Amino acid sequence: MLDVVKTHGIKIGGITECSEKSCVLCSELFKPASGAQKICFVCRNRVCKTCGKTFTPKVPSRILHGKDKFCSKECEKVKLIGKPAWNSGKGTRTSYWQRFKNSSKWKRTRKAAFERDSYTCVWCGKVGGILHPDHIKPKSKFPELMFDLDNIRTLCRECHRKTDTYGSRVHFISQTEAC
Repeated sequence: MLDVVKTHGIKIGGITECSEKSCVLCSELFKPASGAQKICFVCRNRVCKTCGKTFTPKVPSRILHGKDKFCSKECEKVKLIGKPAWNSGKGTRTSYWQRFKNSSKWKRTRKAAFERDSYTCVWCGKVGGILHPDHIKPKSKFPELMFDLDNIRTLCRECHRKTDTYGSRVHFISQTEAC
């Protein structure tokens, strides 16, 4: 049995049709454009916090949560200038190893090692291709040897993957074994 809508409904031939709905924000009655509409046209309109222009957010669910406060990305950027980041700089820090790889000192050392070995893998003799600078004594265990050319050798990708110090395998080597 179909329920008859107690407020604002009309029963036609056993089917309940709703001609008016109550807005979930202001409780005013309105005629929805579609059956899923929950917010009246007055509540849908917002005033931009930067320029004062009236606008209608594109996503109705954002109205319920009070998300859309600006009419455009430009107005949002203007309002946020000079304010601290939402995460106060956390998460934007570059890791130690990323800074190491991007440093000009490392780039010079890497290039010097490649040139010393004539861009040739010292294990298999492959010339060119994808070459890796390999630390003989791992840089995580011996940071003082990080930029020492005598501790760096040129290896191709395949040979580098075969080394004892490739990737996470370095953590299983003690400092006495690496000497």
